[in-house]
Amino acid sequence: MSEPFLGTELGAGIVAKSNTLLGYDKCVTNAKDLSNLYAHLKVIYGEVAYYTGFSWKKSKQFNTKKEWNNYFAQFAKKVNQPLVVKFPKQS
Repeated sequence: MSEPFLGTELGAGIVAKSNTLLGYDKCVTNAKDLSNLYAHLKVIYGEVAYYTGFSWKKSKQFNTKKEWNNYFAQFAKKVNQPLVVKFPKQS
């Protein structure tokens, strides 16, 4: 999601495991600071896990919307296929 902010743009996003995002509601309004994205997430064992992030265009961390979306896609891939480290049993 991207929106204008003081002559530049802010981008925001959410990542959750693929089997936990049930849907979302996007509420967009012209009223300042009142647009929102509501995620419907599956509760597992009384917990919900998700990650959010934002970027400010003037930070130059991401120069295009495509770079921002690629970053989120890569992060989602890591969330859904986490690194597993196993240590051998010591005798």
